[in-house]
Amino acid sequence: MSPKAKAAAIAAPDHGGTKAEPYQLVTAMLGKLYRAEQLDALHLSIINLLDMVMDEELSLVLEQKNKSEAEKLSFLQKVVDSVHSPELHGVLEDAIHRKDLAFFDEKELGDLLRFLQKEAQQFTIVRLTLALHFKEHDIWEFAALLSKKINKPVVISVKVEKDLIGGAIIQFGSYLSDFSIRSQIEIFQENWHKAVVDA
Repeated sequence: MSPKAKAAAIAAPDHGGTKAEPYQLVTAMLGKLYRAEQLDALHLSIINLLDMVMDEELSLVLEQKNKSEAEKLSFLQKVVDSVHSPELHGVLEDAIHRKDLAFFDEKELGDLLRFLQKEAQQFTIVRLTLALHFKEHDIWEFAALLSKKINKPVVISVKVEKDLIGGAIIQFGSYLSDFSIRSQIEIFQENWHKAVVDA
């Protein structure tokens, strides 16, 4: 799947036109994350929306009797358009498409966002330093493989350092594995230096 097609699939949740349970929405949303940038955007979007919910900005508009459904949906569309997380944007867009104003109720949306925030905190961020750029599909597969290996959801933070020559450095928590060609050359140089000195 091309990166554009993947982005479109991520942004457009398929709930079959019916209202999905909040837990199902959260599970589907989090299941699409594989990059640390996605998780960062999700956290930021949750914080911004929770601020709006707690400040009662949404309910102030949604509870106005003189506003039509179309005006309320238009207001919600502006709010949703400001959401930076494609995954969360897709879920909110789906609720607007269904004209589900109740989904944006202060309590319902607040509970969903708090639950999502709690679940998103379970992710482990793995820092992957590479000599070359990897394809998105390969990064997604690596995140899925690590998730199974450590039995926790994983997102990958990718950094490219051409001076590694080849290979990669993997780091999460206190774990660090250097599989770079640069480190192998450094080990070879150190062993060679020892051999010459000891000879």
